[in-house]
Amino acid sequence: MDAAIAHSKSKMLCQKCLKILFHRNNVPAHTSAASFVNTKLHDLRYQVLLLPSYSPDLAPSDKYMSPNMRKCLLKKIFIERSGDCRNNCLL
Repeated sequence: MDAAIAHSKSKMLCQKCLKILFHRNNVPAHTSAASFVNTKLHDLRYQVLLLPSYSPDLAPSDKYMSPNMRKCLLKKIFIERSGDCRNNCLL
């Protein structure tokens, strides 16, 4: 199978003329077979672009997007400061 993939890749592409980038999501839910896939892509000399598992430009209310952020926030104690409506995070 590997030989067939490598042969079809070399037959279809001129590596000097065309560059292929494999772009995949790096969210933990999508990385169950990551080591196998990464090994095969590396063997076939593909360049892999990874996305971060979370993005710093997301609003804190989007915590469902990052399980690690949610886990961190569950360990914090939030209190309301007197005189202002903002929450303060205590360790």
